[in-house]
Amino acid sequence: MPQDPQPIYGGQAVIEGVMFAGKHVNVTAVRRKNDEIVFYEVPRTTKPWVQKLKKIPILRGIVAILESSAKGSQHLNFRWKRTQRTNMPKKKARKDARLRNRKANPAGASA
Repeated sequence: MPQDPQPIYGGQAVIEGVMFAGKHVNVTAVRRKNDEIVFYEVPRTTKPWVQKLKKIPILRGIVAILESSAKGSQHLNFRWKRTQRTNMPKKKARKDARLRNRKANPAGASA
């Protein structure tokens, strides 16, 4: 008796979280500084012209790299925006502020 194919899921680590790809959805789960877990869910959509390109052997790899890079960047941007950066130690916050001020007002620049 033929069996239905098992669903295939893949995933990778994201800083302070994990990203999973399923058949219909890509999901990223991130732990915030207050231990809250937030999710970013994106339905997988395929455009007909991309599907046609995936049938050509050399272009298949290029399209796969471009797709995964775009999706990975989208999920990493979510991670960056959702992770609270306000809880850094005061000493580091002061150092970061000094660096920003130096970049904004380089030495020797007239005010």
